[in-house]
Amino acid sequence: MLPQPAITLASDRTSWRGSDSSCLTRRRNGFQTRLYTAAWVGYRITEVLPIQNLVKQKLLELEDPLARLEILEICLDQHKLLG
Repeated sequence: MLPQPAITLASDRTSWRGSDSSCLTRRRNGFQTRLYTAAWVGYRITEVLPIQNLVKQKLLELEDPLARLEILEICLDQHKLLG
């Protein structure tokens, strides 16, 4: 994977910042800043979703981290996984 720019999640994306963020911040240093970058969040969500490996691969290959999050948001919303 190519390095992707550190695009900070916009304030309207607060649904991506769940209670897990405080837990991860306390447990490991370095996660605090990475939790709010679109690429890191998109990679982690893609990794844990129960979807076909080919779909995961295509999502991980996207060069635009915001486009990846948009697709993930649609997928999570369709499965009623976003609050």
